[in-house]
Formats: sequence, structure tokens, C-alpha cells
Amino acid sequence: MPQMGAQLVALPKWRCATVLLLLTSSQLTSSEINWDSDIVANEMESQYAEKDALTMHFGASKADLTIFPSYEEMKKRVGEFKDVEPSKLVHHNYNMMTAWLKSAALNYPNITYLYSAGKSVQGRDLWVLIVSENPSEHELLKPEVKYVGNMHGNERKNPNNSDDLRSLDERRFCI
Repeated sequence: MPQMGAQLVALPKWRCATVLLLLTSSQLTSSEINWDSDIVANEMESQYAEKDALTMHFGASKADLTIFPSYEEMKKRVGEFKDVEPSKLVHHNYNMMTAWLKSAALNYPNITYLYSAGKSVQGRDLWVLIVSENPSEHELLKPEVKYVGNMHGNERKNPNNSDDLRSLDERRFCI
């Protein structure tokens, strides 16, 4: 009787790949995955973390919790975090996104300013929604955050990134 390894070598490549895939799939389903477990960086990832843009710019002060507060500190400042209901995580088309942006600008005129930064190659407005105490004024030396949710217009998920941010506690804007 030939050995198992000899039989696998004799199989066409696509069959070997199928067998390997089936073994991997069965191994995944038989082991439990704890989705709440911590993510721990390996040694190489830790080394790369010391060469990232944050470290290059802030150096040792990136560990300063007064500059970059911990999760626990942010909970003290803003209260408990809550997950967004899965039913609210939906994909929107351009018309739905435009309607939501216009609605936000109409409902919160004192803190929002909506304008088009230009047109896409398809002739659609590229919307910018500013949320600020003084939304129509650029205040020199005041820190700002630019949150871009639509890096590539033909990708499905990206336009919803900013919508996911909106789903955070709408009473507070924390940075």
C-alpha cells in the first residue's frame, strides 16, 4: 500500500489545493475563536510601531497620556461607549448621503457648514461638511481634524466611514 504522501503528490495541483483548503476549514470550525481577546503585537510589529509616523513626529511623548488619553481616561471624560446598532450600519448611495448631509446642515445651522469642494468625474458634488463652533470661519492656530470617508468614489465601504462616525453619541464631539 503506497504512503499517503505519495498519493497526494500524484494528484493534480487543483485537487491538492482543495484537500488543503478543506483541512484548514475544518480546523477553523473545530476551534473556538474568542473575538473579545486582546490583540498582542509580535516582536516585529512592535519594532515597526517604533518607526511609525506618530513616533517620528511625537517621539517619546506619544506615551504621554495627557496628549493621548487611554481608553479608560476617555470613558471618564465622555462616559460609557456604546456600540452602533448593526441595523444602522448600511451602505448608502450618493442621493441618500447628499440628503443626510443637507439635513444635518439644516438641522444644525449654528455648528455646521456644507459646501461642494468641486465635481467628481461623473459630475456629482464632492461634499464637505464642517462641524465647529464657528463653521464658516477658519480659525488660525486652532487644532482641526479632517475626517475623509470617501477616499475612492468607486469603493463601496468608504462613503459610509463618515456615516459610522456620525452614529457616535451625537450630543458630544470629542477629540
